[in-house]
Amino acid sequence: MHGGAAQGTWQDDFVTGAGCRTAAEDGAGQETAGTQDWQPDEDGLGRAMIPSTDSAEIRVADGAARRIITATNGMRPTLGTDRVLGNETIKVGFDPADSVMYVWSDYVEWNEQQVEAWAGLAAQEACRALVRERESAGSAWPYSRYAVAEIGGSHYLMIRWGTAVTETDCPA
Repeated sequence: MHGGAAQGTWQDDFVTGAGCRTAAEDGAGQETAGTQDWQPDEDGLGRAMIPSTDSAEIRVADGAARRIITATNGMRPTLGTDRVLGNETIKVGFDPADSVMYVWSDYVEWNEQQVEAWAGLAAQEACRALVRERESAGSAWPYSRYAVAEIGGSHYLMIRWGTAVTETDCPA
């Protein structure tokens, strides 16, 4: 099914790249209020890659993935690609242990500026999805953090992350 539900797949080769630099080490990560003591990591990303069975997580991930994919394809000239990307390349999943929604892409053809542009868009959509769900579900919704990553081959790079309490906390 083209454009189907968000999917998660386990790809354990990126976990073995212990020498990989993260955005935090590079100083490139984006932190918002309340995130100074938390940073996304490979364990959380790995947990997010395990397909969820929770109906709310599936619904929120599907909606966020669809919006991110649509917006990503809308900015193809900025991203330097004619290729239409879908949920085989852009994925959303949850790490219940740290209350994080991860968004990641395994499209490694972007340069650094293009990755940053995509990550900004993905962080904005992820943050808004979390805020909307918290507003409708209240304290029953346990997720308040988001992280955007790029994975490829044997590495991962955390690009953006933050905490979503209100829509004003979301990246512009």
